Amino acid sequence: MGPSLRRAMTLALLVAGLARAEAATVPAGEVALVTGQAQASNQATLDLRALEKGDPVYSGDIVSAGPNTYVNLKFTDGSFVLIRPNTRFEIEAYRAPDEPAAATAVDAPSATTAPASDGEAIAATPAPAGRGQAFFRLLKGGFRAVTGLIGRSDPAEYRISTPVATIGIRGTDYLAIICDAACASDPVILASLLPGCPENTAALCDMPLPEGLSALGGIVVGVISGRVVTANIDGREVEVGPGQFLLTLTDGTQILLPQPPGFLKLNPIPDPTELCDA
Repeated sequence: MGPSLRRAMTLALLVAGLARAEAATVPAGEVALVTGQAQASNQATLDLRALEKGDPVYSGDIVSAGPNTYVNLKFTDGSFVLIRPNTRFEIEAYRAPDEPAAATAVDAPSATTAPASDGEAIAATPAPAGRGQAFFRLLKGGFRAVTGLIGRSDPAEYRISTPVATIGIRGTDYLAIICDAACASDPVILASLLPGCPENTAALCDMPLPEGLSALGGIVVGVISGRVVTANIDGREVEVGPGQFLLTLTDGTQILLPQPPGFLKLNPIPDPTELCDA
């Protein structure tokens, strides 16, 4: 690598770092509710802080909810994200509509962009002047979100990345959960992995799962209203409509579930627009 290329790369990294630090000084939203212990960390500012109701959150923040803790985030475009307990959720790049355009920490992923893994860097590209951006990343756990102005007016500038899928929206109320042990052992989930299982209930099937087949680490996406498009690691897209639930496995397999998983019936995620008091 020649000196000119090294200088160019150093300058590019410096500019990106300054842009991230600048974005971290403009609130992306605030904490509308926190029911237990939660914190936010930010690599650009080397910040680690406990979160309470009314606290600001910023582009670049990773919000972590502890056990038995819900965190409801209200963003400046009027959108909400309600984070479940034991969740890590990153505000990867956020800018409200009509704010001055600046280089952001990530490029806008296309509908067929492969999901980014935790900590993977993506090239920076500024958003067009006047347009908002809302790029998020689910690292662990799950959430329910209701989109605001950005999602309604410019869906291409709203994305959720997860370890196994990328979610685009069409103005909606939806949820996404990385499949943990409770999810992976759910009868509806198990039945979806066993073709021919009667009445879609794994309890009626005396069949073990094939070796290596598991929903663990996959993601369940469900839609309350509106629509989402979920792209797997190969870029294959499946549209999910109202009342539908999609399971995406770590190998990219996508399965529309016949009914909502039981674990979500036992522990439903409340409507974040109605959950702002603590």
